[in-house]
Amino acid sequence: MIYSGSLRALTGLAAGVGLAFGTWRAAAARVPGLERLNPMDVLVVTAALLALAVLATWLPAQRAART
Repeated sequence: MIYSGSLRALTGLAAGVGLAFGTWRAAAARVPGLERLNPMDVLVVTAALLALAVLATWLPAQRAART
């Protein structure tokens, strides 16, 4: 259960990060003064979202295992 949820979260995050960089490049080409996307910010947000997704998968699995 946890593996399946984590795999789905990783897949979604990989797709989201790829789309974010592509969208940002397209927007930066059209909007003057738009700053570059900071990779460290993307890494921090991605790690936080992955941690939340694993926690959201793990907590219900723990509850189900106790009963």
